[in-house]
Amino acid sequence: MQQFEFIAPSSLAEVLELLERHGDGCRVVAGGTDIMPALRQGRLSCVARLVDIRRRQELRGIRTTKDGLWIGAATTHSEVVQNAAVRERWALLAEACGRIGSKQIRNLATVGGNVANASPAADSVPALLCLDARISLLSRRGKRELLLQSYLAERKRNAPAELVEGFTLPFPLANTRSKFVKVARRQAMAISRLSLAVALHLDGEVIDFVRIVPGAMLAVPQHLERVEEYMVGRELTEEVGAEAARLTTGVVTAITGLRPSFKYKLTVLEGLVGQVFAQFRDGGTGHG
Repeated sequence: MQQFEFIAPSSLAEVLELLERHGDGCRVVAGGTDIMPALRQGRLSCVARLVDIRRRQELRGIRTTKDGLWIGAATTHSEVVQNAAVRERWALLAEACGRIGSKQIRNLATVGGNVANASPAADSVPALLCLDARISLLSRRGKRELLLQSYLAERKRNAPAELVEGFTLPFPLANTRSKFVKVARRQAMAISRLSLAVALHLDGEVIDFVRIVPGAMLAVPQHLERVEEYMVGRELTEEVGAEAARLTTGVVTAITGLRPSFKYKLTVLEGLVGQVFAQFRDGGTGHG
């Protein structure tokens, strides 16, 4: 494995100074479950310094605020899964975080790391996007906050010297239904070959809110606005669910192009979307 310097800063200000000074030659590490394998495989040859943020309490914790749920970037997936407020009102995120790796990995891996590493297969990202999460970023220039979807698009183009501080999830509408599905070679210790997060709310019989986010399919994870626009204002009938499933594969294909190795994923995705909406019609999988 390549050689690197391991630094444990004594303050958040020191973390930000290191990021600005060393740029791409510096990486933040908390759980290390993504970056250490990459270093062993020589995929980060430009990295000479790892900055440990595990002891930075400013980046840890889960709390309810007037704006919704705050999750610090260095909070582990196990902490998310075990948190009573998350399980009660943001259960989709607890469900997704509970499917990440093994228990040992969930005890180390952090929500911020899962997002900042920008992997299309990151399991927490589809759930966070479904929940309209906002991300807070810190640098020596100050703090900024933006929608997670905007950050992901920006992150693929550029990686500024910013530190993920945490995430804010707005309060969901009461009786929002949600579901996370993961398809992998085995149930644990496996990277998603395909995942799906869906959230839906009905005003009476009519859909007034829906988010559909496939995982491990798009270079930049995103919720499928065209499908969501089709569904809002309609009743959740069998026909609407089936058409939404067909539209989902069409939108994904339009974004990615149709590759021969991709066809099986499209078939599976269409089936999963149809199944989730069928469960919702039957009154199942209600959270919030």
